[in-house]
Amino acid sequence: MRVLACLLALVSQADDLTPLFNGKDLTGWEAVSGSGDCWEVRDGKIVCKGGKGGWLCTKEEYGDFEIEVEYNCPKDGNSGVFIRAPREGHTSKLGMEIQLLDDDAKIHEKIKPFQHTASIYGVVAPSKAAQKPAGEWNTIRIRCKGDQVTITLNGEKVVDANMNDHEELKKGDKFMENESQHVPKGLKEKILQRFPKLTAEFTAPAVVLVVVLGILVALLLNEPFPGRGLVRTMMLVPWAIPPVVNGLMWQWIYDSNVGALNGLLVTVGLTHEYQGWLSDPTYALLALVSAHVWNLLPLAAILLLAALQGIPSDLYDAGRVDGCSAWNLFVHVTLPWLAQPLLVVLVLQTVYAIRVFDVIYVLTAGGPGTSTTTLTWKTFLETFQNLDFGLGNAYAYTISLITLGLALIYFRTLYRRGEFET
Repeated sequence: MRVLACLLALVSQADDLTPLFNGKDLTGWEAVSGSGDCWEVRDGKIVCKGGKGGWLCTKEEYGDFEIEVEYNCPKDGNSGVFIRAPREGHTSKLGMEIQLLDDDAKIHEKIKPFQHTASIYGVVAPSKAAQKPAGEWNTIRIRCKGDQVTITLNGEKVVDANMNDHEELKKGDKFMENESQHVPKGLKEKILQRFPKLTAEFTAPAVVLVVVLGILVALLLNEPFPGRGLVRTMMLVPWAIPPVVNGLMWQWIYDSNVGALNGLLVTVGLTHEYQGWLSDPTYALLALVSAHVWNLLPLAAILLLAALQGIPSDLYDAGRVDGCSAWNLFVHVTLPWLAQPLLVVLVLQTVYAIRVFDVIYVLTAGGPGTSTTTLTWKTFLETFQNLDFGLGNAYAYTISLITLGLALIYFRTLYRRGEFET
C-alpha cells in the first residue's frame, strides 16, 4: 500500500485536550485485526509504513469526545480514522471511517464525493475541499457528542452530521485505519423497510410532478401562439436523450465545484458558496427526482396534448354560453376527458419511477450512504455485487407486485371516468 501517514492525535472529553500520544512510543495504543508491524514511532510521530498490520486503536474507550489529528499524506496516499467502531468483527465494515487520502491523485480521480478526505466514508461527503496538497501537514478535528458528528479540516467545518439521519452510522471506539485496499462500502443496513420507503419518497414526488407539469405544459401547447410547432418539436428533446446521458448532463449541473446550478444560485445571490447537492442525503434524493422529471415530462405532455386535441370545441363553447369560468371548464370538461389518458400516463410514470436505475447509477450510486438506494438499486446490488440471486430475485418480485398493485388502483379509479355518451 502506498501510504506513509504521520499522525499526532489528541482527544478530549472536557474542554482541554489530553495527549493520546507521548511522542516516544505506542504506549496506550494497540493493534486490532493484525500484528501492528506497520506502525512505528519516528521523530516524534506515528508512522504507517504500509502493509497489512491492522488498525491502530486506543486502549481506552471514549463516549463523547473530540479528537485532533495532524497528518501528512504522501502522493497517492490512502488512510483514515475510524471512530465508534466495535473491537469485535470487521472494523472497516462495522465502523465509521473518516477518510484521509490524496484527493488529487490520479488513482482517486473517479471516486464519489462521499469518498474524499474528511468524508464519513460512504455516508456523508465534505461540504468543501479543504485539504492541502500531498506532502503538506493537515489538521483534522473530529467531534462526537451524542448523535452529532462534526469534522473540521484545516480550520474549515466540512461535515456536520446527525447519526439519526444516517442509519449506517454505528457506535464504538475510534481507530486509525491501515488497509491494503480501499475500505468497501459494507456498512450494515438497519431495516429492510428503508428501501421501500426510499422508493416511495422518490416515486411519489416524481409521478406527481410529471403529471401536474405535464397537464400544464399540454394546456400551454394546446393554445395558439407564434412558433407553437417549433416549441412542440423541441419539447421532445429531453425525452429523446438516453437516461445515462441525461444523468451525465445533470451530474455536471449539480457539480459541487463547477456546476451550473451552483453558479446560477451564487450569481443571483441565493447562496454565498457552492453546495454539494449530490453529497447531502436530502438534496441527493431531490436531485434525482429533478433529473428524472426533466427526462420524462415530455412523454406525459405529448400524450395529454393529443388527448386535449380530441376534446370537442362545442363543449367549451356551450360552457362559456352558460357562464362557466375557465376553472369550471377545466374541472368539468377538460379533466373528465383526460381521465383515461391520465390513466395511461400514471401507469407509465409509476412504472418508470419505481424501476429507475440509470440516473441513480450515474449520479449517486445509491449514496450518500443508502440515502438514494431504492428497491431497484438494491436489487442490482444484491444480484450483481453481492451475488445473492435469491434475495435479488425477491426484491425484483417485490417491485413487480408493487407496480401491479398501483396499476390496479389506477384502473379502478379512472378507467370509466372518461366515457361519454354520443
